[in-house]
Amino acid sequence: MIKWLLGAALALTLLPIPQSASATTIAALTLDEIAAASDEIVRGEVISISAAQEEGRILTRVQIRPDECYLNDGEEPEFIEVVVLGGRTETLTTIVHGTESYYVGEQVVVFLSQN
Repeated sequence: MIKWLLGAALALTLLPIPQSASATTIAALTLDEIAAASDEIVRGEVISISAAQEEGRILTRVQIRPDECYLNDGEEPEFIEVVVLGGRTETLTTIVHGTESYYVGEQVVVFLSQN
């Protein structure tokens, strides 16, 4: 009887569990195409990162101090804020595959567009 139960338990653990599969297709763009579609291109340093729950989802706000703005015709701003879907608060974590991770002190080049 015990051998039968162990065999049944082993068979259940080896059965495939149906899961839904999802995929995203992203068109490969050249650097020139990405630049042409951008409202601004900024090279700078990440100076702060904060995540908060807003409207039922976690958003991460990344502040970048620009060293150089490539498309900006006007005065260079003191900082630029990039908003990324997902992040970690004290009580919640949302992981969004395919989004960029940022670290304070990191040097970055970002291609920005307003949504």
